[in-house]
Amino acid sequence: MLCGLSTIVTAQTSWIGSTNNKWKTSSNWTAGVPDASTDAIIGDANFAGPHHPDLSNNGQCNNLTIGNGVDSLTLTISKNLTVNGSILIGPEGVVNASKKNRTITVVGNWTNNGAYNATTSDAIVSFSGNNQSITGETTFEKIRINSSSTLTLNSNITVNNIMDVYGTFIPTYNYQVGGIGDLIVLPSGELKVYTANFTDNYPISGSVDLDYNSIVNYASDSITQYISSALTYGWLRISGGSTKELTANLPNLQSTTTNAGRIYVDAGTFDLKTFTADRAAGAGGSFILGAATTLRIGGTNGFPSNYNSKSISTTSTVEYYGNNQTVDLINYGNLTLSGTSGSVVKTMPITAFIVYGFFTAQQGSADSVSISLGNSIDVRKDVTLGSNVTFSGGSYSHIFWSDWINTGRFKGETSTCIFRGVGSNLSGNGFHNFNELHFISGEITADSAALIKVKGDLKTYSGGAYTHSNGGTLMMTGSSKQISGSGFSFYHLDISGTITTSNSLNVRANFNSTGSFSANSGAVNMLGNNKLIQGSGTISFSGLNIFRNIDAQNDFSITSNWFISSDGSFQMPSGNITFDGSTTLSGIADIDSLTINATKTLIMGSSSRLGVAGSFISNGTFDVATFPPNTIEYNASGNQTINATAYHHLTLSTGGTKTMEGNVTVRGNIKINSGASVDGATYTTVVYKDWINEGTFIPSTSNVSFESNNISNVTGATTFYDFTINKSTSEGYAYLQSDVTTSHINMTLGVLDTDTNSITTTIDRTGGGYIYGTVTHSHSFSDATAYYFESPYTSVTFNTPSGITSVSIKCTIGEVSDFDPNIESVDRQYEISVNSGTYTDADVQFHYLDAELNAFEEPFLAFYKFNTGTTWDSLGFTSRNLAQDWVQYDNMTGIPGRYSLSGIRRVLQWNGSVNTAWENASNWTTLSGSDMSNRVPNPDDAVKIGTVTFTNQPTVNQPQVIAALKFGSDKGVDLTLLDSLTINGSFKPSWDTTRTHNIDISSAFLHIVRTCRLSDGVSGNNIELDITTGHLIVGGTLTQSAESEINLTSGGKISLAGDYNYTEGVFNAVSGTFEYNGDKLQYTASVPYDNLSFAKVNGIAVINAATTVSGNLNTSVGGLLRIIDTLDIGGSVTFGSST
Repeated sequence: MLCGLSTIVTAQTSWIGSTNNKWKTSSNWTAGVPDASTDAIIGDANFAGPHHPDLSNNGQCNNLTIGNGVDSLTLTISKNLTVNGSILIGPEGVVNASKKNRTITVVGNWTNNGAYNATTSDAIVSFSGNNQSITGETTFEKIRINSSSTLTLNSNITVNNIMDVYGTFIPTYNYQVGGIGDLIVLPSGELKVYTANFTDNYPISGSVDLDYNSIVNYASDSITQYISSALTYGWLRISGGSTKELTANLPNLQSTTTNAGRIYVDAGTFDLKTFTADRAAGAGGSFILGAATTLRIGGTNGFPSNYNSKSISTTSTVEYYGNNQTVDLINYGNLTLSGTSGSVVKTMPITAFIVYGFFTAQQGSADSVSISLGNSIDVRKDVTLGSNVTFSGGSYSHIFWSDWINTGRFKGETSTCIFRGVGSNLSGNGFHNFNELHFISGEITADSAALIKVKGDLKTYSGGAYTHSNGGTLMMTGSSKQISGSGFSFYHLDISGTITTSNSLNVRANFNSTGSFSANSGAVNMLGNNKLIQGSGTISFSGLNIFRNIDAQNDFSITSNWFISSDGSFQMPSGNITFDGSTTLSGIADIDSLTINATKTLIMGSSSRLGVAGSFISNGTFDVATFPPNTIEYNASGNQTINATAYHHLTLSTGGTKTMEGNVTVRGNIKINSGASVDGATYTTVVYKDWINEGTFIPSTSNVSFESNNISNVTGATTFYDFTINKSTSEGYAYLQSDVTTSHINMTLGVLDTDTNSITTTIDRTGGGYIYGTVTHSHSFSDATAYYFESPYTSVTFNTPSGITSVSIKCTIGEVSDFDPNIESVDRQYEISVNSGTYTDADVQFHYLDAELNAFEEPFLAFYKFNTGTTWDSLGFTSRNLAQDWVQYDNMTGIPGRYSLSGIRRVLQWNGSVNTAWENASNWTTLSGSDMSNRVPNPDDAVKIGTVTFTNQPTVNQPQVIAALKFGSDKGVDLTLLDSLTINGSFKPSWDTTRTHNIDISSAFLHIVRTCRLSDGVSGNNIELDITTGHLIVGGTLTQSAESEINLTSGGKISLAGDYNYTEGVFNAVSGTFEYNGDKLQYTASVPYDNLSFAKVNGIAVINAATTVSGNLNTSVGGLLRIIDTLDIGGSVTFGSST
């Protein structure tokens, strides 16, 4: 049993030939007469003979085989035969076609290994299948390829009468159609050519007749083919991929109908050479250039003419490579222009057109190629201009979507070039001479070798941007032109025309102007390092931003802001900057000269510095007050004039003499650097803060006046003419950091503290302000004339002086440490020095302030003069003035020495007899003073606790203010603060026996205006301060020694204005802040801080020993922090802007 076996059996019948020669006689066949589905075999082993078949009636079969068996047989065709399959004429087979108008129709293939004899001119073989072939050389009288058939030659054939092509005929590369017949290609028939020449495939000697709708297809994919010019084509098709060339002008393609006359370039290259492939005049006609194909046009010819429809693929290429040519108006795929010889001109369409692919212009073998646009061009891919190519833009607008490569010459004329391809690039070392140049829709770049010249407007819009690679230059050459839009990043920008802009520009290298550049708004951002602003032209910036190091070598003006980054610098060794708007300078710049125009403003930004080596001319407003601090530095190597205006910081440096041309106000510091000389001339220089002289000051008859309520420091030995202190309030301070000499001391208002230095007057001292420290009069002294020192109330009047040339009085504020502790004095002392000479006697007057009385009563103050040790001699007094706070002693015969004031003191002593309340008068005993009533101490009273034994320890429950506080050693004191205690003088314990005291500040407030001493240095004589969340403020010196303790435990704070004199003891800062906030020099203690803060407005804080900060370091206001030993910080570090 067989399962799943499938077979296909085709019916067949074999010729027996035993009855007669009739094809239609059934007995002549083994299986009857063949029909359309039966294979017919003639000449196999079934042939019995003797008759050979004769088709005397129309016949049919499926496949027909003749003479491919054991017998030789001949088939005579007398009627029409239809073979639905293939015909095989074997080696023993013969087919005779001897009757007229007889047709063999073949649906399959034709194979002839025997003989086919067509003895009448009307014998036709008709191919009516689909894909068919002819194998075996055969001579046909007539052959017909019907419209359904594609017939391929596998052998040469001969046609002696007619070959009609209605379908497709393929001779391939190797075979021919020969003979003396005619070749007729009917409508829709296609004749393919694979050999180099048409006649190589078709050497037929009869006529070749091409219908107007017929096709001749040159189809080689491997060899160059030459299009026959002997044919008048209906449709000409180029395919296969190889190059097809003309060797002569083609006869005009037919134009009998609108459908006639077509050229298809399906693949490869169609090269017209110097010839034409035109169509006859008439309606219709098509020229179709397919994808990735090329049409080359040489000579002086244009695009093939009279084709009313031109379909050009966007990926095809049309190349005009001849000499002078006119480029046809077509929307091209790729368009290439080149030349053959001499100077070639390509004339472009006068109507706008599109190039969807690449536009390429190259020299070819010509000397040069010139292209002149007659209207707009829109190029969607790269534009390439080769060497010796000139491309002229005319007066039109052109759009370029991709790269621009130019090694030739582009002439913009009056055109507009719009680049809109995202990521596209301009490159090449040719001449890029644009007129209007626009960039839209994305980032567009230019290579470094591309020198871009623009004589029209330069614009970006719709998101466009332009960046020139490093090394490249863009030149603006036009007159009255603009740069508009955002996103410009130039490398070198060169202005030789007259250019304006209202937008910001980035310049990464040099900005050069030999023409005129004017920015109405926006900013020029100079991003390069060690680059230039240069040129002989005019430059007017709106804003100018400097991000690296820039030198300027020509004049320019600014109408808006000027920024110099902290990473950059600006140098202008010569030239002038004109400020012609409202400009804020931010950063540091060094220039030659500047001019502020009338009604215009230059604002100095915070921390900015402007160095001026030439002139400073201000006809407008120079604003240094809005954004302090800022600095003007006059730094010429030669002489300079200092503009009469207001400055914040003013620095005079380098060399030469800087001369004031008028009154000057310095709202910050004035500094004279080493090597510089400054002449004050006849004018007033007002200084709000510090005077720093490291060079030379020539006073002439000038006045230097220290004003405002800022603290001022005078540093550097200086000779003044008028030296004035005129602060905003009587408590405004100035400090001398060096000795100074002046003709006149004018103490109008405020305080001058000379510290360890001195101020010397050579003429006089006037004014109501105070001078703490040393004042020297260095001049001759007149009889009975008062000379003033610390104030108008401290003076010396000599009687009959002779030879005296110098008198000094030093005034020191604070506790007189070596005064008799049992008497004490006011918190002020004087020391008088007289250098030489004689006098009969002198009247001396000393001034004091109420805050320094230290509980002494004014009406009883008298002179005390230091003798030796702690001995101070009471001299008495001559007169007092309680309103003006002075005491005078007359007729002193020897005035040199140290002095203070003392007298009757208001002293209360704690007895604690009732309870612990500080506020209970019964707990106090009055020891001295004009008022002996027992009372709660007030701000005029000195307080003693522990100088005698007592009952209850004191507790402050309400805010209290006293003049001074002293602990004795008769009993240990535990002072508890539940509210604030202010001591206007000093806290000064004394010990007769070993004793430890405690002050528990807790969460309260203890303010000691002057000094605080926690031990006398003797072991066991100690004060313990406990601060949890409270605050200790010491206005003078804090002294810690022996076993004294400071415990800062729960976020409390200590603020110190003087030095922290620490030698030994316990400093336990578990949690809290120690703050140094004095105006003078302060030395810190080497103790283990938690948080360490410097809140100094003025002066220096010095860390001169290894110090540990477990928490944070903060400088919040100003001053100078000098660290000269190891500082170990566990937390964060914050530096204030003015520190």
